[in-house]
Amino acid sequence: MAGQGATAGAGAEFGSGYRPGRWWSVVAAVVVALFLAAAVAYQRSLGASAQVGRPAPAWELPDLEGRPQSLAAWRGRPVLLNFWTTWCQPCREEVPVLERFWRRAGHLVTVVGIDVREPLATVRQFVREMGMTYPVVRDADGKVAERYRVQGFPESWWVDADGVLRWQWKGPLTEQRLQAEQARLEAARP
Repeated sequence: MAGQGATAGAGAEFGSGYRPGRWWSVVAAVVVALFLAAAVAYQRSLGASAQVGRPAPAWELPDLEGRPQSLAAWRGRPVLLNFWTTWCQPCREEVPVLERFWRRAGHLVTVVGIDVREPLATVRQFVREMGMTYPVVRDADGKVAERYRVQGFPESWWVDADGVLRWQWKGPLTEQRLQAEQARLEAARP
């Protein structure tokens, strides 16, 4: 009799309408819902990634004095974003080209150097050694570089005055490319 009572008690906790197949339906529905939520979140994260012709992903990063700088602060004028590292030889070779462009065209465009994943002291020493006078910020955790889909160094993005990404350049920028941009900006001035 004790065995019969235990069986009756176990069935009673699920109620008279219990069917084992219903439990798996609920589990399957929850799994599908979680999958769909993850897919929507992934799609949104792709939308926040940099793409030519779309608005530039927003960012705020510290400069070398620890002051926050943001892309939004330069809205209304073109911005050249240049992602680099101190250990990158092509980056070293590109810095003088960018510096000359900044000195020639700084009244038309802002050049922003974005160092990726390096200690502050290392970046400060590099900036001093290279004589960089254009704004430099640190992407210490690499999150901004990820949003801009940076795959190597150096890599640059041109953001127009309306905040739209106009072109991407992988590798060191050339004098010719930057002179062409300066000429285009000069021609567009009122």
